[in-house]
Amino acid sequence: MLRGGIDDWAGQRAAFVGGALEHRLLRNRVSILADINNWFGGGSLPRFTATSVRARWSSSPVAYGWSAAVGGGIQRVSNGAPLALWSGAGDGRERGELLRAHPMLDDGVINVTPNSVFGRSIAFGNVETRHWMDTPWPVRFGVAAFVDVAHAGVRAFAAPTTQVDVGGGLRLRLPGSSRTLRVDVAHGLRDGANALTIGWTY
Repeated sequence: MLRGGIDDWAGQRAAFVGGALEHRLLRNRVSILADINNWFGGGSLPRFTATSVRARWSSSPVAYGWSAAVGGGIQRVSNGAPLALWSGAGDGRERGELLRAHPMLDDGVINVTPNSVFGRSIAFGNVETRHWMDTPWPVRFGVAAFVDVAHAGVRAFAAPTTQVDVGGGLRLRLPGSSRTLRVDVAHGLRDGANALTIGWTY
């Protein structure tokens, strides 16, 4: 997939071009995605890039019995990239990478704290196992346990940091949908953070 356009950063415009390449294996149970974007600024706005590589494995797309999923990757933006393009991990709303005891949004605004995993580069990984209940209803219900790990380097206001979150939650999938609603309770092993998060997974 190729893309292009023009972005406006505080009154400074930059054209960009980019693309993504995804490869799927083992009947779509493994996916590998590489993504890159290049911005060409003018005046005082420098040229900068954003790159990411991620991989994911899922034991089964079917919401029955036991299943597991493992994913991870890296993201990086170059020098000069606006903060809006920096990478982060949280509850999945503002950035897609999960670190469920450390939501980044506060009243809809990114709130960067010393414990936030938000920086010019991040590495992340997730492991989740689920057990779907055997019920006669068309709506599927399940329980899950997970571990989220994320590391941020070159942060704006603090030294690099790593967080490890563990937790569990409930899962719900509607008939005919590939999306799963999750309700999770997570605890940060390093800083003691706790959070209840709600979101969708695919």
